[in-house]
Amino acid sequence: MTNLQQQFENHYRVITSAGFLQRQGLANEVPFFISTFSADQQVEAEGLVNSLFMRLQTQGVDVLKIDLFELCLELLEQQGVLEDYLAMESQIKKADLKDALVGALSVQDKIAPAIARKLAEQNWKVLFLCGVGRAYPILRTHTVLSNLQSIVVSQPTVLFFPGRYTFVDGSGASLDLFGNLNEERYYRAFNLNNYQLQQSQ
Repeated sequence: MTNLQQQFENHYRVITSAGFLQRQGLANEVPFFISTFSADQQVEAEGLVNSLFMRLQTQGVDVLKIDLFELCLELLEQQGVLEDYLAMESQIKKADLKDALVGALSVQDKIAPAIARKLAEQNWKVLFLCGVGRAYPILRTHTVLSNLQSIVVSQPTVLFFPGRYTFVDGSGASLDLFGNLNEERYYRAFNLNNYQLQQSQ
């Protein structure tokens, strides 16, 4: 069993525990958890996320899994502009294309409301957010989480993140996508990897 497989095995034990599902020990904190892995493990991690999703479903833990990259494509398709952006990709500078996509996929106006609609359409106990690496640089993780704080308040959210979520005394927590791209500060999520270790002691 690889280290990443062991990590996801621990995720399974934690997520199926009554304490996790009932938010025990979180006080008034938002129930956001981040599972991190290195950028070169993305393919393996995607398979493990899908396997974890299926295992939880068979155990009666209803999980809503949202791929942020696929959600972006879905919203562009709904707006009728997906093909236009695909055609623009080879015709304009990458920076200009990114700016146009960021405008069309505003987290506050488009992404967060779309996630809220999906939450309302399905019975779920845990929300999985994945596809972070593929959605970059259109979506920034800390912006997505900040906008979800008022939407996902009563049930756990697990974000699968290809990078590091680190805590430094005196400066708080930092999201580092791919291990070296600082996504700015985000303070309110728990590191699920550490949470697993605490639960297993």
